[in-house]
Amino acid sequence: GFLIGQGCGRWGNFFNQEAFGCNTTLPWGMYSEATHDYLLSSVVTAPKGVIIDPNLPVHPTFLYESIWCFVGLFLLVRHIKKRKFAFLKNIDCDSIQGFYYSKPLPVEEYEKLLG
Repeated sequence: GFLIGQGCGRWGNFFNQEAFGCNTTLPWGMYSEATHDYLLSSVVTAPKGVIIDPNLPVHPTFLYESIWCFVGLFLLVRHIKKRKFAFLKNIDCDSIQGFYYSKPLPVEEYEKLLG
């Protein structure tokens, strides 16, 4: 869930034009009026010695983080699918229910709980 949330959440940074890196000449560098205006009014980077030209494209760091989150999610899902959870099957544990550690509740007991 964390990787999905982070991967999707980074796109909010794109819409707000608030997460970007230093200047770049790469073809996927981003430029917008909002970024330009922010860099012209920014006093955060200059005192630290970081100079970013507002007239040039900047790195879309939100995109990089989003890609890494989705790659991490893909690798995690792939790893989980390859693993064998034989010890869980031996104790009648559903592979999803209870984060792999609880036994499924029989229908009759579930219906009793519902009243």
